[in-house]
Amino acid sequence: MILPDSGVAGLLARPASWFGDKGGADDVVIASRVRLVRNLAGRPFPGRAGDAARLEVRQMVREAARRSGFLAGGAYWPGEDLTPVDRAALAERRLVSPGWGGERPGSGVVVDPGQSLSLAVNGGDHLSFQSLVPGFDLIEAFRMADQLDDQLAALLGFAFDDTMGFLAADPGDAGTGLRASALLHLPALVLTGALERAGETAAESGAALAPGWSGAAGDLFVAANRSALGSTELEIIELVERAVRQIADRERRARQKLAERERAETEDKAWRASAILSSARILGGDEHLNLCSAVRLGLALGLAGGPALPALNRLLAETGPAHLQLRAGRALDAREIDQERAGLARREFGAAGRPRAPGS
Repeated sequence: MILPDSGVAGLLARPASWFGDKGGADDVVIASRVRLVRNLAGRPFPGRAGDAARLEVRQMVREAARRSGFLAGGAYWPGEDLTPVDRAALAERRLVSPGWGGERPGSGVVVDPGQSLSLAVNGGDHLSFQSLVPGFDLIEAFRMADQLDDQLAALLGFAFDDTMGFLAADPGDAGTGLRASALLHLPALVLTGALERAGETAAESGAALAPGWSGAAGDLFVAANRSALGSTELEIIELVERAVRQIADRERRARQKLAERERAETEDKAWRASAILSSARILGGDEHLNLCSAVRLGLALGLAGGPALPALNRLLAETGPAHLQLRAGRALDAREIDQERAGLARREFGAAGRPRAPGS
């Protein structure tokens, strides 16, 4: 079956800004994200509103997005114009949440050209917008989201209570409505059995550490604030930053121990992973993530070669089932998806099937 062309494939054919290599903490922190939820004053939450009310809210938000400096040139889709594959691909790219609910009347999404800002309309809340930047830079992510928040607030008027703060459909989002998070690569903590202690470290800072991709496949985890209530936006950013720094320091120390005590084993694992990715004809999703994790660790320790970090970041999204189907332009069964994923990995790791040595 040929997939209908909604234009999502064209947007996702371009790399997202968060794929980029920003230096600093990028060996551990892949991307930083700040999300804000807001609701319009005097209007029922989307889950309690009828179709006509949701459509009216969407039109108001769409007009505000047009007038905002950040989203004026962005791509816009009504939710009902998107196929299930389109919606899944946007979630794989981390532009909307997997549970956005974009199939309902009145939903919609706006994405800026660089894919660093996105806005989902009429999910659980009237608006859920986010900024996503490469590496460890929550302050920059917050700056972008906060400026967009100011622009939209001036145009729309948000539901606010002097005691509770911003109102949200989920009480856990009330207050600031802010969730700050960082996507982390923690292979050494997993290998050394120290991940649980890292989670306790996050909890001590008021943050939580949770699987970040497919059930923690690829040793990917997300550190984020546990509550949006009772703290200011900058206090939340600071507590998540503190937790991420502590976890990243633990990860680097664990990596150094691996390099000293299990150097040959770690190097062998990285090179074997790179060789498989260079030549495999079938790759499952979790298998691909786990192999890329070994390559990432080898690159970080200078023990193996492979694509640069931005390419590995791009593969995180582009090897998702929805991305692969949009790339192919047709619906794929599970085996075909695994074959397409392997083909994409082969092209990235070298058409000759030979892993690239460090510095080559």
